[in-house]
Amino acid sequence: MDIKKLLWNIAAGGRERSGDIDELRKVLILNSLMVPGIFFTGILGTVAFIQGNTFLGTIDFLLFAIQAVLFIYTRRAADLGKPVRFAVFILCLFFLLLTAQGGIQNTGILWILIFPGVAVFLMGTWKGFLSSLLLLSGVLGLFALQGHPLVSGAYSLSFQVRIVAVYLVLTSLSVVIEVLRHTIHKRLKESSSEKDLAIEKLNSSIKEIKTLQGILPICLHCKKIRDDEGYWQAVDQYIHNRTDARFSHALCPDCLKEHYPDYPSEEE
Repeated sequence: MDIKKLLWNIAAGGRERSGDIDELRKVLILNSLMVPGIFFTGILGTVAFIQGNTFLGTIDFLLFAIQAVLFIYTRRAADLGKPVRFAVFILCLFFLLLTAQGGIQNTGILWILIFPGVAVFLMGTWKGFLSSLLLLSGVLGLFALQGHPLVSGAYSLSFQVRIVAVYLVLTSLSVVIEVLRHTIHKRLKESSSEKDLAIEKLNSSIKEIKTLQGILPICLHCKKIRDDEGYWQAVDQYIHNRTDARFSHALCPDCLKEHYPDYPSEEE
């Protein structure tokens, strides 16, 4: 198999490039998190067990299993609503766990900074924004519980203020970018619809023009036209059947004199 096709198949969850662009966007974001996540959580879990950290190793392998199941489910799911919500929920719990546990030199909390972008781009502006605030609320709660036996992470007040400020800035940027993306996508769809309508009208006009092209057999005396089926029709009826033209009947001056000699003409 072609390497490029294989990589695309993995990244896009088996979906074609010509598929729905919004669905592809969500699948690519999900898989860009899950594929590396599956690889690294497997390695980190193994390292944690070797180092004797059973708790962290168990968490890593549990996350490894969840991501693997979610990756398979995403490939088979027709609707991405459930996989997206589940992925954001698991990611939120994992980041809260990292914040509580601290990680190496209390750097685990830095991973929360990717959450606003992921949540907003996957769930939409408002749901993603609310999910980001929910995670921030959990992090602030863990800050307040520092020193509790279940919270091993230790963060100075100065660090807490900085991490919250950066988190809020990234949340705001994610919301602005998503609003702009949605607006541009909407305008492109409207522009595409207008373009399709213009093309349809142009094709209709071309069809009408082609209808009246060529040599038309017309009677030398009564001026009827023979159609493609061999029937003779009056000129106005023939044109009416093939175009949007409409006719209103009147008398020209010559016919008025010939057929209605007693009727006063405009010249008189």
